[in-house]
Amino acid sequence: MKRGIVSSRSTRRWGVVRLAALWIAAWAVGASAQQPYESAAQKARPGEYPEQLRGRQVYWTVVGAPDDTAESLLDEYGNLEPTAGGSTLMPYIFSGDKLISALDAASVRQELDRGYLPLPSVTWSLDALTQRIEAYAAGEPGSSATWIRYRLSNISDRPQSGRLFLAIRPVQVNPPWTFGGMSPIRALSFAGAPEKCEVQLDGVTRYVSLTAPDACGARAFDGGDVVQLLARGEVPEAKELKQEDGLLSGVLAYDFSLEPGTSKDVVVAAPLHPESAPVAVSGGAEAFDDGLSAARALWESQLAGAKVGPFGPDLDQAVKAQLAYILVNKDKDALEPGTRHYGQSWIRDGSIMAAALLRAGMTEPVRKFADWYAQFITPEGEVPSRLDASAVPTAKIDIEPAWDGQGEYIYLVMEYYRSTKDRAFLERHFDRVMQALRFLEQLRKQTLAPDYMQGEPARERFVGILPKSFSHKGYRAQVHCYWDDLWALKGWKDGAAAAEALERPEVAKWAKEQYSQLRDSVRASIEAVIAHQHLDYVPASVEKADFDPTSTSIAFFPCGEEGVFPEAALKATYERYWKELAARDDPAWKGIFVTFEIRNVYAFLALGQKDRAQRVLDMIMKSRRPEGWQVLAAVFQG
Repeated sequence: MKRGIVSSRSTRRWGVVRLAALWIAAWAVGASAQQPYESAAQKARPGEYPEQLRGRQVYWTVVGAPDDTAESLLDEYGNLEPTAGGSTLMPYIFSGDKLISALDAASVRQELDRGYLPLPSVTWSLDALTQRIEAYAAGEPGSSATWIRYRLSNISDRPQSGRLFLAIRPVQVNPPWTFGGMSPIRALSFAGAPEKCEVQLDGVTRYVSLTAPDACGARAFDGGDVVQLLARGEVPEAKELKQEDGLLSGVLAYDFSLEPGTSKDVVVAAPLHPESAPVAVSGGAEAFDDGLSAARALWESQLAGAKVGPFGPDLDQAVKAQLAYILVNKDKDALEPGTRHYGQSWIRDGSIMAAALLRAGMTEPVRKFADWYAQFITPEGEVPSRLDASAVPTAKIDIEPAWDGQGEYIYLVMEYYRSTKDRAFLERHFDRVMQALRFLEQLRKQTLAPDYMQGEPARERFVGILPKSFSHKGYRAQVHCYWDDLWALKGWKDGAAAAEALERPEVAKWAKEQYSQLRDSVRASIEAVIAHQHLDYVPASVEKADFDPTSTSIAFFPCGEEGVFPEAALKATYERYWKELAARDDPAWKGIFVTFEIRNVYAFLALGQKDRAQRVLDMIMKSRRPEGWQVLAAVFQG
C-alpha cells in the first residue's frame, strides 16, 4: 500500500485500539490510496511548507510521560508539535549554499528506543551529514516537558559548515482532515538569549532552547514566508512581532563547523503545561542524556510485568510497542485510543485496550480505568459511550445515543475478574452491572412495542432488538446496528456469570432468560433483513444491510456469538472478504483499507482457517506506518 494523497474530507485516527487488538490477535494466532485534492501549498518547493498543507498524509507518533494529560506529536520527518493545537518546530539545514529539508534526504529512518519503548527518533541521511532527532517527555504529570535533540554529524572526509535552522511555524502536525491544520501565532518574541533562549507565543513560553542559538528572529507572512530567508542562510531581524492574522513564524539558528567524524548537538525543551515551564525545564543541554536514560528506565519499569509472546522477534516488539502506546495515551486513569481528536476515553476502545493489558498481565491500569468509568453510569444504568479525562461524576454527560457501552462495561468488569479472581472488585461493581443490565432490558422494550417502526416494510426486522444508535461511527445517521446487539448479548452472558460468581442465582436466571430472548430476536431480525434485501451475506445493520465483516467479526471475539448468524450467510461473508483481500495483491488495486480488519483474524481462526488468519495478521504487520515506530495508522474517508 502506497502513501496516498488524502481527501480533505478524510479523518485520521491514532489507532491505539487497533494496536491493542494486535496484541490480542497475536495471542490468538500463537494506507490507503485516495483521490487527491489541490492546495496552494502543493505548488511550492517540497519542504517549504509542511506536507499536510500540501494535501499529503504525514504519519506521526506520540511523545508523552506516564499518566500525564498532555502529549506531543513527532512526525516521520522530525517535526514536533509540542501541545494540542500548537505550533510546529521544523528543522532545516543550510549547507553549501543550499537549504535542506527531510524531503531532500537520501533516506529518512524512524526508530523506537529498544525497538518498542515510546522514545522515538528520526534520522536523515544526507551526502555529507546525518541528522538524528531524538525526543522524550519527562516530569511529573502536570509539570512535564518534551525534550528534543538534533545531532548533526559529519560523515564525510572533508570539513562541513553551515547552519541548523529550527523554524517555528503556525501550523499543526495534526492535519486539517482530523480537525488540525493551522495554529495561529499572533505574538512571537525571544527572551533570555543567548544563554537559554525562551520562545514565547502569544505571551506563553512554548520552547526553551537549552543550546544557545547564534541568531533568532520573527517574520510575518505578508513579508514573505520565513523559509524564503532560510533558503539564503539568513535569519529575520525582529526579536518581537505582533500581527492579528496569526501568520507569524520564527526561527532559531545554530552555526556549525564540523571536522570529519565530529558532531554538534542542539537541545530544545517544550513545556507540556506552560504554566509550569520553570519546573518542567530545568538544567542545560547536557541534561539530555541523563533525562533520556531516566525516561528509558521509567518506560522499562512500566512494561516490566508485561507477558508477551514468544511470537518471534518482530511481532514481540510490535506487541510490546502497542502496550507502551496504550500507556502513553492514558490520561490519569482514563484509557484513551489516541491523542488530539481522539484524546477522550471511549468505553468501546477502553474495554479492548483493557483486554490487551490483562492478557499481558498488566492489571492495575485496568482496575483503575474500570473504577473511574463506573462513576459515570447514570442511575438508570446508561453507560456513557465516551468521557473526558477531566470529567467529574456530578457533571452532565451530553453525548449521542450509543448502546454498545452497556455490554462493553460489563465485559470490562468480568475480564478483570476472570484475570484476577478479585471478588471484592466484582462485588464493588455489581450494583452498576445490574443497572446496566436493567437499562438493556428497557431499551429492548422500546422495540417490542406494537407501534415500533409501524408502517415500515418487513417490520419484523426491527422487533425485539436494540433501538437505533450512533454506535457505528461509519454511519451518518442512527441505525439499528447489530454491533449493539452483539455487545448486549455479551453483556447478558457476562452479567449472568458475575451473578453466579457472587452466588446470586435469581439474578443469573433472569440474565440468562433475557439473553435467550434477545438472541432469538437478533437471529430473527438478521434472517428478515437477508430475506427482505435478498442478501447472501451477514448484514451489519438493519437499514443499510451493509457488508462490513470488520463489524460482524466481533461476534467471534469478544462476544462469542457467531452462532446467531445463518451458517450459509456467515460462510459467504468471509469467503467474499477473502476474495476482496486477495484482489489487493494486484498492483492496480485501489480502495480503502482500515486496520480494524485485524478483527477478522479471530473470525478466520474460529472458522478453522488459520492460514487465512495468518494472512490478515501479516497484512496488518506490513501496514505499520512508519514500520520503525510500530504505528498502525488508519485513514478513513469522511
